[in-house]
Amino acid sequence: MKKVLTVGLVVTGASLMTLFPEFAVAEVELPSWAGTGNLDQELNNKGKAVADIAATVVGALAIIGMLVGAALFPLNKPDEGKKWVMGGGIGLIIAGSVAGIAQLFLTK
Repeated sequence: MKKVLTVGLVVTGASLMTLFPEFAVAEVELPSWAGTGNLDQELNNKGKAVADIAATVVGALAIIGMLVGAALFPLNKPDEGKKWVMGGGIGLIIAGSVAGIAQLFLTK
């Protein structure tokens, strides 16, 4: 039963497209880069934006961590403060590396 129905629908659709070909044309709206053929530039811009956001977020969190560590020193918790400051420094190194590697690969 399913095969008969499927074949009937396919035959009906094919015959309608043959009789009325103007209805068979579909309009498709292409993305901005498809008309210009500038996909490489579009992808580079998106990748640079993602890398910049990642580096900014990691850098901001690293600075906040260093500030927390600096606030722990006056509270007589130097070991805890050192951990936070070192973690913040490592975070800044990671953020700088992300930004540097992104610039290396995304600039031509």
